[in-house]
Amino acid sequence: MNRFGPNSLSDGDGWFRVGTVQVTTTIAAVATAIISLFFAAASPSFFSEGFWLSWETLRRFQLWRIVTWPLVNSISIWTILSIAVLFLFGREIEARIGKHRFAWMLAAMTLVGGVASAVVFSAYDAPTFVAGIPMGDPVAATAIAGVAELVQGLFLAFVLINPRARSFFGIPLWLFVAVFQLLDILSAVATRNWPQLANILAIDAVVALLVRAFGVTEFEQIPKIPLPSFVTGDPYQKANRAREKAQRAKQKSQGADVIAMPNTPRRTLEPLDQAYMDVLLDKIGEGGLDSLTRDERAKLDEYSRRLRDN
Repeated sequence: MNRFGPNSLSDGDGWFRVGTVQVTTTIAAVATAIISLFFAAASPSFFSEGFWLSWETLRRFQLWRIVTWPLVNSISIWTILSIAVLFLFGREIEARIGKHRFAWMLAAMTLVGGVASAVVFSAYDAPTFVAGIPMGDPVAATAIAGVAELVQGLFLAFVLINPRARSFFGIPLWLFVAVFQLLDILSAVATRNWPQLANILAIDAVVALLVRAFGVTEFEQIPKIPLPSFVTGDPYQKANRAREKAQRAKQKSQGADVIAMPNTPRRTLEPLDQAYMDVLLDKIGEGGLDSLTRDERAKLDEYSRRLRDN
């Protein structure tokens, strides 16, 4: 992708349908952020003070705030812009990695960022820090709140996946992201806002590790960590690894017969069916199970049943 522009999600990519709208992970996240604005307008003190993360709330062991802080958003143009960016970049990333992986990415960013801030908060007796969108309330000066840091993480995820993407006037998008990240970090350092700095760095680390683990970035310098199938959304990882191992063994043998793997689909499917199944497995390996269309998933289920019957 050379320029930024929304990708199309195929039919069936949503978790469920509301009318004609497929509710994807991105749509669900955007809807939650918008709904939070109505709650903030209806009951500012109850909603905001009930969900943000601060040193004082940690002292009262209100640990649910470690994951609820992004729900606290001020009613401002900056919040609207953040939600717009969440939609635009979120749907791009989700189209590439699938709804399951994107949901886990958002959850990991929220949890790890909240834990990192909480750990730093615990080292202070009189916190005077804020992260995210300013709340316009003096109490907000002691809180971690808002979706801004999650949006910064999505910026980073997008450029790691699309390092050659360009923005306005053909300027590389990674340059904008680097500037925004640097300003955010310098602002936290200048104000000695260590909880916010911990939040930023933790979210950046989570994003980098996840896009590398999902195999959607070309930056091999990032360590690749193994993830369970319930995170990747790929139940055929073992089959993929066995097939790749057989292919490597074939290459090492320099033209020798292919090494037969026990109980592999190659021994039980017709050549054309096996070739098509290989294509489907490759597609899953690149984008997860969610990258398959409804017909492709049905075909894969059919092959699986035939393999079990044999």
